[in-house]
Amino acid sequence: MNESAGHKNDREILRERAKNLAHRDDLLFEEESRHIGARDYLIITLSGEKFAIETGFIKEIRKVEGLTRIPCTPGWMAGIVSLRGYILQVVDLSLYLGLSRSGKNSADELVIVGNEDIEFCLLVEAVHDVRLIEDSKISRQTEKGFAGAAYCAGITGDRVFVFQTEKLINDPGLEIDEDVVSVPGAVSGNW
Repeated sequence: MNESAGHKNDREILRERAKNLAHRDDLLFEEESRHIGARDYLIITLSGEKFAIETGFIKEIRKVEGLTRIPCTPGWMAGIVSLRGYILQVVDLSLYLGLSRSGKNSADELVIVGNEDIEFCLLVEAVHDVRLIEDSKISRQTEKGFAGAAYCAGITGDRVFVFQTEKLINDPGLEIDEDVVSVPGAVSGNW
């Protein structure tokens, strides 16, 4: 008799566990549903303003080390760095977007971005945190005269400019032409 009572008790315990697991799965599904239409973004600073870069395109974040400047390149081309045996182009994102350099902050962080075809570094002033931003919270309006408007998906209520990261990565303007004469905005001796 004790055996059957113990067996019944085991079944009740297993049923209770199954019920709890099913409830937990329902809660997880509900939590995931709230994040549909939202993406994770890395918050950075450029020219004293906050910007968001979609994390799916970020490969790595690191301090600037071993930056080699290259003569006869556009002013926004900060140089190149060697990263685990690969030579990567470093784009001063503030200058590329036509933003003024913030006097109090120097750009000393690299955000390595890319996709399956290309990888390069963005030189930024500061890296902050990763934030989940809902698509519905991004206003498609940007400020008039905003220099980076071509790459901006919009702005959040707390003034974070959200990049169209894939558009920036695939911009053919970031490719350096080997013919020095044809490179618009080329500078010489910019050391």
